[in-house]
Amino acid sequence: MLGDQVTLLALPVVAVQQLHAGAAEMGYLAAAAWLPFLIVALPAGAWVDRRRHRRPLMIAADLGRVLLLASVPLSFGLHLLSLPQLFLVALLAGSFAVLFDVSYPTLLASLVERERYAQGQALINGSRALAAAAGPALGGVLVQLVGGPLTLLADSVSFLASVLSLGRLKVSEPQAAGPEAGQFLGGLRFIYRSAIMRSALAATATVNLFVFGFEALFILFAVRDLHLAPGVVGLVLGGGAVGALVGSVLTLRIVRRLGLGPTFIAGCIVFAAPLAAVPFAVGPSARSLVLLAAVEFISG
Repeated sequence: MLGDQVTLLALPVVAVQQLHAGAAEMGYLAAAAWLPFLIVALPAGAWVDRRRHRRPLMIAADLGRVLLLASVPLSFGLHLLSLPQLFLVALLAGSFAVLFDVSYPTLLASLVERERYAQGQALINGSRALAAAAGPALGGVLVQLVGGPLTLLADSVSFLASVLSLGRLKVSEPQAAGPEAGQFLGGLRFIYRSAIMRSALAATATVNLFVFGFEALFILFAVRDLHLAPGVVGLVLGGGAVGALVGSVLTLRIVRRLGLGPTFIAGCIVFAAPLAAVPFAVGPSARSLVLLAAVEFISG
């Protein structure tokens, strides 16, 4: 997770600084990273469900991302780096991320008792928020010290650490699903017939459509229009991660007070609404930095 946050900053910075990407190219880069979650996630979930051992799939996904991210500094050193390569790296790394993400919940469910599952999820979200707090700041410092391409090696190292951790994990995985036909469509029917799943999917898709559009342009806006150094951008994004860390600590209390449904609704609104203030930032002034940090903190 820490390495992912470093790449979240470093890859767009490489596109802007080394390859002079514009708004359209930044949109393509963001789309390439997230397209696998749209196209690959459902069939990958059905396929993984039929596998007896998910952990080797997660290790393979980690190793694939090691090679992909290491190819960027290698190509840069050989003066061969291009935007199409960045798009391809983002697309394939996103595909491996999907394979990893659809596999790990089964391991979590095997490790944690049912009555402690919400607590386990809160701990994972807390660790994600902690990594997100440190990752952008670390990425910004590394970009300024060694440049964006070499910074991506940090993410390669993080995936190797993940491989070693998964290799030491001792867990009894549940039996694989049978090879019966219709699992893919069965999953779609389950979502369609469940009012909760259907509503949650519609709400999340709506929020993500606009938030990802925002994120595709944020690095470009901060670096090209506001003239912020990568290290400063990392600190601003770290403010959002600190907000996420605070949110992960408060979530269970808020859920007990309001209930799951109202908390989810409030989260959708408070997550996205502060982002509307970002265009009011002007130049690398203290006022702009405070505004951006506050927006990221509240949204996080």
